Amino acid sequence: MENQLILDREQLRIGKYTSWAADLSPDQLCALLWMVGEYGIRTSPDPNERVLGSPHRREAGRKALVEFVWGKPISLRKAQAIIRASTKMRDNDV
Repeated sequence: MENQLILDREQLRIGKYTSWAADLSPDQLCALLWMVGEYGIRTSPDPNERVLGSPHRREAGRKALVEFVWGKPISLRKAQAIIRASTKMRDNDV
């Protein structure tokens, strides 16, 4: 049996900084974690990790995280599309 992640939605709901996440679907939670990674890996203090992508992917991850917190969660498919589009941007498009 695979290990399962269990979240207490009520605990999220009463949290000062987590109430926005209480009603996320499993798909939206996966998208959120992906965007955390997109942003986090590209802001790492380790220069070997920072070179993994463009500033556009970092910014796309940051913007998506803000949208989640402000009640506009996205699906995993939408997250993939956002990152795909950001990889096509040029440096002067930031």
